[in-house]
Amino acid sequence: FGDLDVSTIKTKPPGRSAVHTYLATQDKLPSWWQFVEKKLQSGRQAYVIAPRVSNTDATDLTSVQEVYESLSTTAFANRRVGLLHGRMSSEEKEAALVAFANGDTEILVATTVVEVGIDVPNATIMTIMDADRLGLSQLHQLRGRVSRGSHPGYVTAVAAVGTPLDNPRLKAFESSDDGFELAEMDLAMRGPGDLLGTSQSGLPPLRIASLTEDGPLLLEAQSAARELLKKYPDLDAPHLSALRRQTLRRYGESLQLSDVG
Repeated sequence: FGDLDVSTIKTKPPGRSAVHTYLATQDKLPSWWQFVEKKLQSGRQAYVIAPRVSNTDATDLTSVQEVYESLSTTAFANRRVGLLHGRMSSEEKEAALVAFANGDTEILVATTVVEVGIDVPNATIMTIMDADRLGLSQLHQLRGRVSRGSHPGYVTAVAAVGTPLDNPRLKAFESSDDGFELAEMDLAMRGPGDLLGTSQSGLPPLRIASLTEDGPLLLEAQSAARELLKKYPDLDAPHLSALRRQTLRRYGESLQLSDVG
């Protein structure tokens, strides 16, 4: 709406190491689990993320329950595997987080509840199951849980069965770890919606301009509009009558939303 200035932070927080991001299909998981095992042997910890809680949910998405049961009896039968999801009680969730933070749990199988507020510097590996079903910003938030210390991080986004690895969202996630750049990619993919309306995604009512590609031009237009409104707040000057009519015709009802809140 032009009320805020944009600041871009180009540097990572101090003490952060690089994160290496990979894409994989389901058939590559055995090799990936071997890599995870090597990192566990060196003392690191790992997250495994799944998008749903249990197999009873009416979707075909991978559940934390099935991943937990599978990993704790096969690939990581000799490792301490923990479980965390939103349907657990507050006490259970707290116990799972404390166990992982203290190193009592080596692998934490969790839903996306861990995407914010979790800081375990020793956790440097993350596997995201059915990653193509998650939003780009959510994937980036999850990736931010690893490599929060001096050791490099490794994240593998595993596509759901039948999903090609050239999925635009997954390719964007693999290609960049810049949150601002990913936000612009996400905006371009989803569409910005209507800034003066109620649609939060989809195509904007712009025929030529692009909010992601024409930033400098939009700033010039914003500056010109502000100068004009300083002189003529109501656009009631005779030579602005056409502009006023067009503005009210196109944005009349939407302009009322700017007064809400």
